[in-house]
Amino acid sequence: MADLHNRKPLSAVEIVNLSKCYTRFHRAAQSKVSLISVASVKEANFRGSEGERYLDFTSQPRNRNIGYRYPCVVQIVAKQSSELAYVNSVTMTTAVHVLLRRKTREVATR
Repeated sequence: MADLHNRKPLSAVEIVNLSKCYTRFHRAAQSKVSLISVASVKEANFRGSEGERYLDFTSQPRNRNIGYRYPCVVQIVAKQSSELAYVNSVTMTTAVHVLLRRKTREVATR
């Protein structure tokens, strides 16, 4: 297996082809999936591996897209990851889980 830290950069075509080879896409005809190789993201924009710039509309009407690498979100995620990255939410809970659930209910019922 190749060392992921010491590897040659993959082209956009290689990334897409490998993704199609090793990924099962939910609710999609596998041969019809059209992928964009993403190189970087910031706020509501992302750039393809060939330098193309896209505005992300994937949130659609159900969610508000706060963007990628939004500074306060990055800071919060880094802090939480350093304390506790994950627990099984079916059989375990944490202070962050319960506070987030409470805040979500407050916001959702306005």
